[in-house]
Amino acid sequence: MKYIKQLLAYFGFQYQGKPSRLISRVGRTEIRRLFNDGLFVQRVASGELVAVLNGQSHTKPENRPANCPHCTHSQEYTYRDPVTNEDCAIVHCYRRPDGTIGASGQIDPHMVIVAGVEYHEPRVPKGALTPKRNLIRKLVRKAWRKLKFRARQVRTWLVGSNQ
Repeated sequence: MKYIKQLLAYFGFQYQGKPSRLISRVGRTEIRRLFNDGLFVQRVASGELVAVLNGQSHTKPENRPANCPHCTHSQEYTYRDPVTNEDCAIVHCYRRPDGTIGASGQIDPHMVIVAGVEYHEPRVPKGALTPKRNLIRKLVRKAWRKLKFRARQVRTWLVGSNQ
């Protein structure tokens, strides 16, 4: 069993134990492609799948996308097959007060199950630097170095003028 887990991990899959479902970590674009190719939105509209609301919350002004008005809700849905009662996808959207989808105007898939394989985004380890965080950190370091350099210049100028 140990070797099977290692082999699956080598190819980007993760073993989940008894329910034999493989998990693959892929990027957002790949998840979106799988979601669009699976025609999940059309299948929900036709009644083949059921959208179950997992949770919703009022978006704060600082977290709300630019084109979304006040009273926009952040909602997460699970698309479920009513016959087998199995999950097919987990999606997120910003629902405007008039009922339309905000932000990009599209539903954002977070997890998709295709042919018995769960496709998720890669995990970001706690405390890991995202590209944006890394850029901010570099800019702060650069500004700090400049500040220390200027402080040294001022100190040598003050010490040099007192002699």
